[in-house]
Formats: sequence, C-alpha cells, structure tokens
Amino acid sequence: MSETEEGLKAIRAAIRYLRIRPRSRGEVEDFLRRKSFSPEVTQAALIKLEEEELLDDGKFLESWLHHRTEVMPRGSLIIKRELKVKKIPEKLIQEVAEPYIEEKEEEVAWKLAEKKWRTYSDPEERYRKTASFLKAKGFSSSVIYRVLMKLKGS
Repeated sequence: MSETEEGLKAIRAAIRYLRIRPRSRGEVEDFLRRKSFSPEVTQAALIKLEEEELLDDGKFLESWLHHRTEVMPRGSLIIKRELKVKKIPEKLIQEVAEPYIEEKEEEVAWKLAEKKWRTYSDPEERYRKTASFLKAKGFSSSVIYRVLMKLKGS
C-alpha cells in the first residue's frame, strides 16, 4: 500500500472514531497507533485533521468542561484526572481548565449538595452522607467544607 493510500486510510479511520464522540488529539493518536499505522502516517493524519478543524484540543476541552460542570457534574480532582487520561496537554489544562474549574466548582458542588442534603433528616447523617457524596464526585476537601458550612447555615 502506498504512503498516500495509507494516509487516507488513517484519516478515514480517525474520522469514524471521531463520529462516536469528540476526542482529544492524544486519544486519536493512540487509536491510530493501535490500528498499526506508522508514526509518520499517524502524525500526517493528525495534522490534516487539525487543518480541517476536525480535531482541536481547545474545543474538546471546552466541551468536556461544560459536560463535567453542567451535564454530569464532577469536581476538580476527577476532571483533571480525566483530562490527563485523555492526554490533554498540561499547559492547556493549566491555562484553560483550572481557571474555569475554580470559577464553577463551588457552584456545582452547591447544586449537588443541596439535593443530597434534603434527602436526610438526621443532622449528623445529613452532614456525613453529603460530604461523602461530594468527595466521591471529586470535590476537594476545602470546597466540601465551605459548601457544608453554607448548608448548615441555611
């Protein structure tokens, strides 16, 4: 198979992979390597996908952050871990994700905690269960503490 044919095959495979859901550059790169495309063909395909705006870590990151703060809320600890697994560059995480998360995290934790808080009548159980719930969702201890203090006061 010629290099051009292999390149087109890699691009087609990547487009099929991207149809399932948005992906990061790192995810697509791993996918193409698993499909046994050479590193040169993989890099060429990634460049072409970026030129055609089918692959953009910045847009992917924005979409992921929206999803993780609005649709399926999670705390900063889980979001950052997920972004690393998805191979988002550390610089992009620091420049885009961290400020966004810091701005939204307490608000997201409050919304989740408020619902959970109302499901328990015993004050001690209410506090403990809500704290555990928020911890499992990936919120830091400081955010959990602030949210629980607000809930106790309300």
